[in-house]
This record gives sequence, C-alpha cells and structure tokens, in this order.
Amino acid sequence: MPRIYLSPSLQEYNTYINGGTEEQVTNEIADAMEPYLMAMGIEFVRNRPEMTLGEAIADSNSEDFDFHLAIHSNAAPESMAGMLTGPDVYYFASSPYGREMAEIIADEFRTIYPNPEKVDAVPTTTLRELRRTNAPSALVEVAYHDNPQDAAWIKENIQLIAAALSRWQGISEFLLRSLLWNNAMEISACFLFGKLNRRIFQFLNKLLHLSEIKDCSKRLKIFFCRKNKGNSIQGENMIQYVYCQSITYCIHN
Repeated sequence: MPRIYLSPSLQEYNTYINGGTEEQVTNEIADAMEPYLMAMGIEFVRNRPEMTLGEAIADSNSEDFDFHLAIHSNAAPESMAGMLTGPDVYYFASSPYGREMAEIIADEFRTIYPNPEKVDAVPTTTLRELRRTNAPSALVEVAYHDNPQDAAWIKENIQLIAAALSRWQGISEFLLRSLLWNNAMEISACFLFGKLNRRIFQFLNKLLHLSEIKDCSKRLKIFFCRKNKGNSIQGENMIQYVYCQSITYCIHN
C-alpha cells in the first residue's frame, strides 16, 4: 500500500490578512485530504503542530515513505507585501520524481485556481524540507496569505484544494508510478464518485497492459466507490464513501 508523509506548515506566527494562521489553515487542508486518501487506499502519517521543522523531517526520515508532501501558504517580501498572487509548487532541483510530482500538482491547481497562468512548478536547492527529506518531495505554496484575494480564495476553497492535492490525477498517479518502480506486488486505486474515467483507464491499460485473470505475480485492484454527503464535526459538508466494489486486473508490464 502506498504511503505518504503529510507535512502542513508549522509556522504558527505567519498570519492571514483575513484572520487565522498558516499553521491553522494548512492543517485544515490536511484534515480535508484524509477522507480522499483513505478512500484511495493511501496510508499517511502527519507531522504534529508542536514539532519543529527538524523534528518533522526526522519523523519523515524515520520510516519508508513513497512521497513527502509539505503544505504551506506564501507571503511576499515586505517591499511587495500583498502584491503577489498564485500557487507555487517547489521541488528539489535534482530530483526527477519530485519534479514529476510537482508538475502533476501544478496541473491540478491550474484547474481550480482563478488565474491558471499564475501556477508554477519551481525547482530549488535551498528549501530545507526538500533538501533533507529522504523520500521524493514537493512543497506546495497554495497561494499568498498576505494578499486579500488569495487569502479569501484559500479559506473559501479548503475542500477543493484538498481534493486537488489528493485525487487520482495527482498523488495517485505519482504513487502508481512509484510502486511500479519499486516492484510492488499489488497496487490499489480508487475511482472516486463511482465513475470510471475512461482517459485514466486508457492510461493505465497502456502503461500496465491489464487483463482480467485471477493468478498473476503483479496486480492492480481498482475500487469503484459511491458517495453521499455527510456532516463533519465543524458542520461543513464532507465526502463519505458508503459503498465500494473492486475489480482486480493482472499487470503484464
């Protein structure tokens, strides 16, 4: 089963122009990601707000993870405070897997951010959380919390941002490739909302050469899940998966 380390921001002193802190809001995004990840059979471990960055990096490095995902929001330099907008997805410059994941996440954000041309995947060698983690990694700056429009967009779209960070075309596509690289025996995936996305299935079939036979050395189990709406503790709508049916394919790649 694929495993990721979720690392929402530990920066409790970075305040939003419309109230709240970077640590608070990015933890809300991570909270909202959990149902999606669980539905797709993706295991996850999270940092804790009381940790230092060094402790979170050590925690990530203490186990084997397929990916390390840091979730932050941005602020402009003091001379340009409130003037910059848009999500940035950072990856360590010499990491091909980090770059691939960053580009996948950037593509996802282009489908939800009001100005998709503002979304960038950015190589770096300076960010400690990308430089020091053992697993391939990306650091997502979801938008600028010192800009009124960006700050409002973040706080009004927690669920949408969480879905973009979690759905098949993002984390799951990368983890599928990661598991294939690592010669996993069985891979699980979930098509959310009970719909089989034909484009994704064609991608899978081209990549894996699938067939429906029972006995083989490497398998892909696909879950088709129906959903309904429920209420979270905070009273906001969240997705609940009430029924899943699976089909197992043999992989011949």
